[in-house]
Amino acid sequence: MKKILIALAMVCMAAMPSVAQGNGNKDAKPTKEQVAQRRAEAVADRLMLGDGARAEFVPLYQKYLGELAEARKSGRTGTAKGSAQTDKEILEGIERELDAQQKVIDVKKSYYKKFKGMLNARQLKQLFNERRAAPGLRMPFGQPHNARLAGQGAKRG
Repeated sequence: MKKILIALAMVCMAAMPSVAQGNGNKDAKPTKEQVAQRRAEAVADRLMLGDGARAEFVPLYQKYLGELAEARKSGRTGTAKGSAQTDKEILEGIERELDAQQKVIDVKKSYYKKFKGMLNARQLKQLFNERRAAPGLRMPFGQPHNARLAGQGAKRG
């Protein structure tokens, strides 16, 4: 009986790595389109959109994310921060960054008008105050990270 249990345990142990590896497709990174789709679906869930509004919102939000990423890319430079730059290169870099920031603002304003037709004021506020942090850690722009903790401390005392 002991031999059978030991043999069975060895077979189970030998099969474990093949089960853990699973499907080869799961190891592949999702494409940018898949990431944008998932993010748009998550935002639509957070905004609690109905089916009709969701069907209109998700493709528009995906386009918004694409244009926003493109606008942000335009300000990136190939020079490392630690490399020696001339004054002219530094000034050009600053101008590129400011132009990119302006493009981001222009994209946001453009899509604000489009989203305004399908979302209410609270949903718009939630959409445009979105940060890349985890959902529970999002703080409005300009507030220090410890503001939530400071507010909780005041309630306890």
